[in-house]
Amino acid sequence: KRVLTTGLPRYDVLFYASEIYSKSKFFQRYNLNPDQKIVYWSTQCHVLSDEENAANFKSVFGAMKKLKNVTLVIKQHPAEDESHTQAIRKHIDDFDINAIITPRDSDTYEQLFICDLMITKASTTAMEAVALRKPVIILNLSGEPDFVEYVREGVALGVYEARLLLPAIKQLLDSDSDQAANRDRYIKKYLYKIDGRATERVVEIITHLCSNASSDD
Repeated sequence: KRVLTTGLPRYDVLFYASEIYSKSKFFQRYNLNPDQKIVYWSTQCHVLSDEENAANFKSVFGAMKKLKNVTLVIKQHPAEDESHTQAIRKHIDDFDINAIITPRDSDTYEQLFICDLMITKASTTAMEAVALRKPVIILNLSGEPDFVEYVREGVALGVYEARLLLPAIKQLLDSDSDQAANRDRYIKKYLYKIDGRATERVVEIITHLCSNASSDD
């Protein structure tokens, strides 16, 4: 009885994403073809083994090589070092694909908003993608079980073999109806609401508590 649910204030911005962000401006800023679909990859190289990173690079860049009219937008985790960036750039060049690496301090929410599909292993950006109602692929080539609930909750498609990434991307770029059916339930369970009012609810609680404290005095 002493707990009130408010939702996460930092996700209020997601409710207003269409008013804040512009897909056309993003394409202009990075000189991208507006007719291309966007696959957004949120990397986590710093916590993966060299073997898993190598497998991920080969899988993602190999799949992108076979896709037409698709651009890969890569946002590195802030903890990744320059060696990871160099490895990613080398693979972009070797595979000769349409891809960009966005700056470390660029707006993750903007990139999630403009994308048509996002890929990650276990990042919280997947939760934010779900809140923005984007299809999600969890790429886990480690051989170990997922340790985040996205696939189990039905809001992401799990890819556990490199050869299955390309068909998974094609499938979700065509239709994400299976995931869409589970998003409202997931949001209610883990985020409460994405309605732009979480901050307001927190303020209302603080105001109420302060009012009661004043009355007691």
